[in-house]
Amino acid sequence: MAGTTAEWVAGISGIRRWLLKLDSSGNIQWQKAFFDVDIGVQLNGLNGMQTTADGGYIVAGSAASFCGCDSMGCSLGTDTFASKLDSIGNIQWQKTYGKCSGGAANSVQQTSDGGYLLSGTTYSFGAGLADAFALKLDARGNIQGQKTFGGSNDDWASTAQQTSDGGYIIAGGTYSFGAGGADMWILKVDSTGNINPGCSITGQSNAMANNANVTLMNTFVAPQNASLSPQIGSTSVTDTNITPGGVCVEGSMPVPIAPNTYSYAAVLSPSLNPNPAIARPFAIGGAAYTGETLLVGGVIFPLGVKTLSFRVGFLPFRDSVDIYLAYVFSANPKKINNLKPDLSFQFFSVDDVIQAFSTGIPPAGAIPWKQNAIGPVSAALFGTLPISGLPSGTYTVYILVTPTGSLMSYYQWTTSFVIP
Repeated sequence: MAGTTAEWVAGISGIRRWLLKLDSSGNIQWQKAFFDVDIGVQLNGLNGMQTTADGGYIVAGSAASFCGCDSMGCSLGTDTFASKLDSIGNIQWQKTYGKCSGGAANSVQQTSDGGYLLSGTTYSFGAGLADAFALKLDARGNIQGQKTFGGSNDDWASTAQQTSDGGYIIAGGTYSFGAGGADMWILKVDSTGNINPGCSITGQSNAMANNANVTLMNTFVAPQNASLSPQIGSTSVTDTNITPGGVCVEGSMPVPIAPNTYSYAAVLSPSLNPNPAIARPFAIGGAAYTGETLLVGGVIFPLGVKTLSFRVGFLPFRDSVDIYLAYVFSANPKKINNLKPDLSFQFFSVDDVIQAFSTGIPPAGAIPWKQNAIGPVSAALFGTLPISGLPSGTYTVYILVTPTGSLMSYYQWTTSFVIP
């Protein structure tokens, strides 16, 4: 067992890393606490451990570290900590990793090459407040690779494991991505810690491995028999109906970094593709007319078709975007009809929109259909509409994807259909 203990050791109080080896009946075979010789205040913990191939143990967590001194005094911080122990708990090596700004390993696993994988949280490196942190170590605790993962808010890794393809699966939580608040987060990375080329959430950290000066102190906790009895619960199982969102999913669409425009003939269903030049995100089902011929994407329909429908589809994006949907009707070509999240429309003049693109700032009050979205997106709009209820003329549809809050870069797709 690995965790923490709060007690006096060598006349110094604090929270320190603690190990207990139990037999199959729960009796203590040995127990030890890590004591930092150089630091009086003990602010430490063990969050993960595993039996190693040689019968010993690898443990990981956090360690208090000196962060330096100035005229105001000396300060302390926490760094990621790992130690290799033999079968009876003696230290074989011990190291800290970080930059003294806060960090901890939440899990550790021995890898197929005899090294170790640490995952956890760092405040020292990365894109935002806290970032998820992964370290690949060799058998002696030296760093072979390190990565951070995160956005502008708090993100963390709770556990990680090597996969059969030589890569790694990392699970944790994120405030930077997802539906809002804290979201569950799973990352699949290759053997070098990369998600896919161009993924903006992967960062390179520069943590150094430092030798720790920890001694093991025998502790003398006596086990106590517990008198807990099981209680019958009334918990019910409820489906959450969670739809996974995508952050840097393989095959995902990059966020636009320049103005890009695409025009395509009407299609029956959205065509999903990570290449925006090939994607066809807006589809018109049921009817679209070219002259006297009923035509959608090259498919001729009987003239008796009386309804039409609309669908929108996107692959996940590699970071959050805003998605605007708008149309212009041929009878009033100066009026932009912008779709809001509640499927009502707000109206802007063509001049307003031209001004917005010139400044990179959306028109005052403009609301995207999807704001701060990651995707994937699959949506039907307005149900099935009778053609007889729509005014005759040409409808030009614009689909605009931008980095959240800006029009300086975008993908714009245009398609059209005719109601006779």
